[in-house]
Amino acid sequence: MKSCRILAVLLSLLLALNTGYAQHSTASYVQVVNQATPGQGGISAVTVSSSGSPSNYTIPVTFTAAVPSGATGTITFKDGTNALGTVAITGTTATLTTSTLTVGTHSITGSYSGDSNFVAVSSAAISQVVNTADSVTRLAINSSPAMLGTPVTFTAKISTGGMAATGLNISFYDGATSVGAGSVSPSNTTNLLLYSNNLTAASWSTNQATVGATAQGPTTNTQASTFTSNGANGYIVQTVSGLTASAPMTFSAWMRVPSGTQSVPLTITNTSNTPLASQSCPASSTWTRCSVTATTGAGMTSAKVLIGGVGNGIQVQLWGEQVEEAATPGPYVQTDGTALAGSGATASFTTSNLPAGTHTITAQYAGDPSVGASTSEPETLIITEDSSTHVTLASGTNPSTYGQSVTFTATVTPVSAITPTGSITFNDGATPIGTGTLSNGSVQFSTSALTAGSHSITAVYSGDTDYDDATSSPVSQTVNQAAGTLSVASSGSPSAFGTSVTFTATVPSDATGTVTFKDGSTTIGTGTITGGVASLTTNALTAGTHTITASWPGDNNYSSPANATVTQIVNTVIANMAISGIPNPSTYGTTVTITVTMTGVIGITPTGTVSISDGATVLNAAVSIDGSGNATFTTSALGAGSHNIIATYSGDNNYN
Repeated sequence: MKSCRILAVLLSLLLALNTGYAQHSTASYVQVVNQATPGQGGISAVTVSSSGSPSNYTIPVTFTAAVPSGATGTITFKDGTNALGTVAITGTTATLTTSTLTVGTHSITGSYSGDSNFVAVSSAAISQVVNTADSVTRLAINSSPAMLGTPVTFTAKISTGGMAATGLNISFYDGATSVGAGSVSPSNTTNLLLYSNNLTAASWSTNQATVGATAQGPTTNTQASTFTSNGANGYIVQTVSGLTASAPMTFSAWMRVPSGTQSVPLTITNTSNTPLASQSCPASSTWTRCSVTATTGAGMTSAKVLIGGVGNGIQVQLWGEQVEEAATPGPYVQTDGTALAGSGATASFTTSNLPAGTHTITAQYAGDPSVGASTSEPETLIITEDSSTHVTLASGTNPSTYGQSVTFTATVTPVSAITPTGSITFNDGATPIGTGTLSNGSVQFSTSALTAGSHSITAVYSGDTDYDDATSSPVSQTVNQAAGTLSVASSGSPSAFGTSVTFTATVPSDATGTVTFKDGSTTIGTGTITGGVASLTTNALTAGTHTITASWPGDNNYSSPANATVTQIVNTVIANMAISGIPNPSTYGTTVTITVTMTGVIGITPTGTVSISDGATVLNAAVSIDGSGNATFTTSALGAGSHNIIATYSGDNNYN
């Protein structure tokens, strides 16, 4: 500025020196105009604004820089020190749209390049918060109902609105209980159906040649498809394939009718054009989000979406059309209009270990640094009781011997990790012989009560909430006879002739039948076995030594043992004698009849002879005893006087 003043003074002097030459007088100076600084001296500042904060990862965000009127040049948008892009100023703004901001908080500035009128400046920073991208998890179950033990596969599809999920796994839950997890398998298919893609105008067909369906954009943040209806029968059709049978399907779109507030019918049909669901969208001249949901049928993997049926000449605009496998529309319908591929991921988990009953299954995606967590809508899985329960039965010893303990083991074979519970009844034919409670799916029962012979043993399972009742195949258990035992004893030996002797035979305690007792080869009687013994009492054994034999033929459970013997000695006894003479007194020379009467025991009359003496004089040395026990002798030789008549018994086998 100082140099400018000096220059002005010099010019004035020169003019003064040359006044004689000038015809008129003039004056001038140099005006210097400096560049303005935005934000100073009443000049508008350079500012930056965001189309929305917070935003979601991968969802485009538009930053707008405002500059003073008349400013030209460029704006460089920066994330901290990192340049996002340089955009030329148009009017008083410059706009940059980006979807590259990572999750977190970003400091965004706009750096103005300056021009001949304005110096270069940077805007104040604004914070742009970028949240994780939303995700939506959809669950499919390959089979319901399924029988216990049958493998069931859960498949989760994750949609992340245009980017692949990178989380490690998806967890599957039965209610609040985790049942397993599946590793994520990234995929970039053209149609995951969970937020498949924006359905462009070219993908729609029409039912009338006069119905238009042409793109009308893109304009800022939109890419609308416009069609003009020719009346109630004028509509456009989108065929959707790759659906999951028997699952919900939702079509959603932003819609408007530029010329008014005409309602627009939305209809989902099967491929045979049978309506499944319909919804009237109250579209207006402003964008309105509309949706319609239908449940696909069994085996149905394709459907049609119909839009139209409005008045003749009515225009309908669509934006952000989506087909989702969900009961409600998801968050990704509001895009910037770009046709997003159906990026996402899938994970599967197969199990056969769920118990019988009704299960509420969900899939949970844990998220990753860029994609948020999400949980699927619950799906119902019915596990039915195992109707083919298999019970096996085994014998620990076969054949066995009567009286030997036999252990039977029954096992209910599980078809899953669910251990069978309940009880087992063991039957011998139709007769229950024991019960037991299952432990780890099996139970043992031991018995020594099976009789000799063949037995058909079965195990009958009572069943539980997971396994049906069932009966094992029969086991033919052979029980052989046990070896019989036999011993015999006498109540006392020696015994006296005519006294009772009891012979006792001992056999197994549960034996049955009779024991035959013999004296030598002569059967002397039998005894019925009771409590393992049989006895015979007799007083008919003659004096002498006897070999008593006991024999038992065995029974159903015992084989016949060898005969048992015992020696019985029977001693002789003294017989009773009575003697009388008739007549007494007698007269010399008359006949006197002397009678000796022998009385034995147990009705056995002594045999042999009796010697009759008169004092020391033998009258008859051998008078025979008759069958009645009498020995009779007559004599007339007795002299007068008193005589001491003596009878002496000679004895026999039984009597002394």
